[in-house]
Amino acid sequence: PPAGAPMEAAAPPATAPVEPMAPPPAPAPQGVEAKFSVQVSSIVNERAARDAAQGLADRGFPSYVRTAPASGKTYFQVRVGPFGDRDSADAIAATLQSLGYSTWIVQE
Repeated sequence: PPAGAPMEAAAPPATAPVEPMAPPPAPAPQGVEAKFSVQVSSIVNERAARDAAQGLADRGFPSYVRTAPASGKTYFQVRVGPFGDRDSADAIAATLQSLGYSTWIVQE
């Protein structure tokens, strides 16, 4: 446009609608034996593991960090759950995989 001509505001960029995530299956209620969890990582950096678990919790996934010694090191396993049955763990694993996580079903 010529100098001094009013500038038209650019239209805001189009954004795709955000589809809400389905809520994860509920963890096993208190008093019910929790049998399965979904592990998403096992790393030697405790801070990174706790940050990852917090990130999952912030997205609505019940998560925790479990320590596991192996080969003279301590590993910090980031897990989601626990769940009272395998089907619930499988369902949450599928949701996590769709979000880019690698998952392993573990029996507690």
